[in-house]
Amino acid sequence: MKEIDINPWLQIIHTKMKAMHTGNSSIREYGSTNHAEFLAVVTEFFFESPEKMKLEHPELYQKLDEFYNPKRRSKNPPKDPREVKSALMN
Repeated sequence: MKEIDINPWLQIIHTKMKAMHTGNSSIREYGSTNHAEFLAVVTEFFFESPEKMKLEHPELYQKLDEFYNPKRRSKNPPKDPREVKSALMN
């Protein structure tokens, strides 16, 4: 994930976590515990119910698809893979 992609990704995470925490999401509420659990829960959803996620959470689906299917992304990967981790840890 390029640095330029981190802020939109974090915005999606925070919006989805808030909806999950208030029970207004089809994503399991446990994913609103912290960023690591969010990634675990949405990853499970992405792989187990891709069509449902694509329909109900298209922007999140697209970001996860870019993350898990990097060949579909730009040919320029980040220079330092810690970029994403450090952004999510803040």
